[in-house]
Amino acid sequence: MSGEEMAIPDNSSFLSSEELAVLHFEKNWKGRSTRKNNAIRELGMSPSHYYLVLGRVIDNPDALMEEPELVRRLLRLREQRAAERHGTRNSSHPGSDDTEGNTIG
Repeated sequence: MSGEEMAIPDNSSFLSSEELAVLHFEKNWKGRSTRKNNAIRELGMSPSHYYLVLGRVIDNPDALMEEPELVRRLLRLREQRAAERHGTRNSSHPGSDDTEGNTIG
């Protein structure tokens, strides 16, 4: 095979322009959540659509390659919020003794 057949264009991304826009927005957002919904609308998306795209993109391995620190931070935040919704991170199973050292580590 020649080198031309194996060449991959520079700056190529397997993420859609919408996914890249969401990552860029998350990377640069520094305000409060109430204003964030207004800023999301200025992107031309509803907040619900934005968060669906965000959830999809942080699960995409290509996003991890594009913005590794941002994606890891967003994944940690999502896991933390899910743990808060379902109880504490170190909660034990019903009926077990909390003193047994049930910790995440």
